[in-house]
Amino acid sequence: MRNNSGRFFKITTGKAVEKAKEIIAQKKIMQEGYRRITREIGANDRYWHSQGKLDAFSFDKPDLKLYKKVTRTGGYMPKKNTSVGKEIHKKLDAIDVANDNDLISFLGIPEVLFDIPYLRYSVAHILPYDEPLVIIKMPWKSVSPRDIEAYKKDDDVHRDEIMDFLCFEPLPEMLEIEEYEIKELIDAYNTSLEQQDG
Repeated sequence: MRNNSGRFFKITTGKAVEKAKEIIAQKKIMQEGYRRITREIGANDRYWHSQGKLDAFSFDKPDLKLYKKVTRTGGYMPKKNTSVGKEIHKKLDAIDVANDNDLISFLGIPEVLFDIPYLRYSVAHILPYDEPLVIIKMPWKSVSPRDIEAYKKDDDVHRDEIMDFLCFEPLPEMLEIEEYEIKELIDAYNTSLEQQDG
């Protein structure tokens, strides 16, 4: 439901689930590519990524002639001014990146471009069961329905990202749920993983 943290939805059927399966498959290929490069350069198994794109490798003792430290993560990335670094970046760029948030644009959910204090970004999360379960968090802010309707009808009005977002009509397969239910769904998935490992 709606609160200051946002609106929350789960999706178990329809085109979002089919898209989620594609994303899961592409993420597996992507991760295998990253692991292959990690082994080739002698880095640790761990690496950092943002929105699927690799941000930094982990080394016990990196060659600082070839790698520079990434302050944000504490990891290392190859320098682009060396032949070795250029070759590694070329391999990284050849990997097709996929992440759960690809579902946001796929579903037609507006994407907020600026980090507005009371209106954060939309977030998608896929729980990769055999039939994936999709969780969507959408920003929300209390605005008069009258103001929203007036905004929809006025083609000449200056476009407003907040209002564009609030005008979005959830798709029929998007079941609105409470925030606490999101945690329960994630906890249940993590428990299923532990049971498989056990």
